[in-house]
Parts: sequence; structure tokens; C-alpha cells
Amino acid sequence: MPTAAAVAAIPPVAQPQAAPPGASAMAKARPSIAPAAWCRRVFTSLSQQETSSAVTGHVGMLLTYYMEVEPAAADFDASLERFTHDQRPKIAEAAALLQSAWRRTAVAQPDEPA
Repeated sequence: MPTAAAVAAIPPVAQPQAAPPGASAMAKARPSIAPAAWCRRVFTSLSQQETSSAVTGHVGMLLTYYMEVEPAAADFDASLERFTHDQRPKIAEAAALLQSAWRRTAVAQPDEPA
């Protein structure tokens, strides 16, 4: 499991928000920040923390990878999902930690009329 320090080091960026009163059914959550920008923010935060765990280095490695690749939001979540099933336990753990934090940054938006 990730250490409390590793989890605390991931900034909330944007907390999920409820739909405005009277909004229709919620669409799937959409990120409020581009994945590469989010990764830079998290990486900077981790760099400023004095955290050291077996997972921290793997989190940093994944963040660096995604900063270089600059994936679209949907691709980012799907890629993190694949990494959560990686054969390397620390990579899978780091990806699960990042995916959880990324999903918390998504702001749900109401369905758009067709």
C-alpha cells in the first residue's frame, strides 16, 4: 500500500464538484486540467516533499513519462489503468495511486443536449 506521506504529497488540484441545481444526469467526469500539466504539478509537489517510500520513485518515473508523452485525458486514464495491472508490483501500485488522484481531480459536468 502507498504510504500516507506519498498519498498526501499528491495535490488535490481541483476537488470534485456537485452539479448545479436542476442539472440533468451527470456525464462521465471530465478533467479540469490537462494530464501533462497535472503531472508537472504533482511532480513539483513530490519534489518539494521530503517523502521517501518504495513507491515514490515509481510515481516520479510515471509522472515524467506522462509529462513527455502529453496524453489526452481519456488516453491518460486508460494508460494508467493498464499500468495498474503491470507485472511489476511497485509500478502497478504507483499507477493505482496516480489514477485515484487523477480521478479525484475530475469535475463532473452535466450531459449536453443532443
